[in-house]
Amino acid sequence: MHCAAAEPARVPARAVLTPRQEQIALLVAAGSTNVEVATRLAISAHTVKHHLRGVFGRLGVASRRELRTALAYCHDTTSRFAHNCRLTSQERDIARRVSRGASNREVAAQLFISPSTVDYHLRKIFRKLDITSRRELAG
Repeated sequence: MHCAAAEPARVPARAVLTPRQEQIALLVAAGSTNVEVATRLAISAHTVKHHLRGVFGRLGVASRRELRTALAYCHDTTSRFAHNCRLTSQERDIARRVSRGASNREVAAQLFISPSTVDYHLRKIFRKLDITSRRELAG
């Protein structure tokens, strides 16, 4: 989930979007309406609209189409974003830490779980994202 603006400036989305904005941007890029996003995240459609205004401003886009185009400049494709939205919060947290270079042991220590639990979640993440390695996860 690396992205920036419609112009190929290519700043990582994580560097400019809050975690909630990133989550909403991914769902919208995957084709969800504001009401669908609100229902999925248990927030109001007004809150979704508010966050989308922030996303549009930070990424320099003016429409959902431009948002999808901006996200297309990212390393991940929009369909991969849609798959990523299917990850549980625990899986997203583990994927984020592993993609930044943490070992299973390090992630386990940070999250107070066993390394084998991290391994279990990574296998589920790889299956859901249709990838086979940590390198692809970080890519």
